[in-house]
Amino acid sequence: TSITNLITLDLSKNPFTKWESNALQGNPTIKKLLLVEMFGIKTYGECAFCGMSNLTSIELYDSKNLESLDENAFGYPKD
Repeated sequence: TSITNLITLDLSKNPFTKWESNALQGNPTIKKLLLVEMFGIKTYGECAFCGMSNLTSIELYDSKNLESLDENAFGYPKD
């Protein structure tokens, strides 16, 4: 589902334990994403933030269990 005018999305302090690939793909207007203190997330995998073409800022701090951010979390390199 898309929210057409959403610029900033704050999901901080949510009890999520998994972040799906393309989780926010249907919301291309998001420019700022806050995922602060997301203690249940250990990794943001391949294509975690794909489809977010206007994303310019992401905050992941104080997520003490975060172990990795996949090299392709924002998409794949273009040839």
